[in-house]
Amino acid sequence: MIHSRASLVSYFRSQIKENFPVTDRDILLFAGVQHKPWPRKDIDALVILQDLQWIDDHPPGLFQKLIWEVGETVWYLTNRKVAGDLWVYVPQRKQLWHKGYHLDGYAKDVFYMTEEKFPGCNPLLPKFIFKHNEDILKARRIYPYSDDNPVPHRKMQG
Repeated sequence: MIHSRASLVSYFRSQIKENFPVTDRDILLFAGVQHKPWPRKDIDALVILQDLQWIDDHPPGLFQKLIWEVGETVWYLTNRKVAGDLWVYVPQRKQLWHKGYHLDGYAKDVFYMTEEKFPGCNPLLPKFIFKHNEDILKARRIYPYSDDNPVPHRKMQG
């Protein structure tokens, strides 16, 4: 069975909502590489979690495992049509989680830069991501990546 992009996005969104206490407004899904204004291009879904208690109530490692399982579930059940790269951002802690791994460096820098330019605004609202983040990253010479301006965290991509 061939799935449309819209049906895959809808499926990914439903999986996220089943597993995390978020609304549609909290979920950002990126349809294609050309629309992803991040240094890394493998962010397919980004969930914003505001509820620290919900995170802290999980036993150690279980929250991270859940992130990984949601991404993998989508990947397998859509016959690998969706990469299943799910990222979770916890704004109060400035933490970004990807398939169970806590990332520092470039990911955290993206959020700090946005918050510096737009204090008090939610940096993850689409209007701020799509209209402003790319310019901010270019101004700081970290987007797009270039060999004469290496970003240490970009080297992880291979």
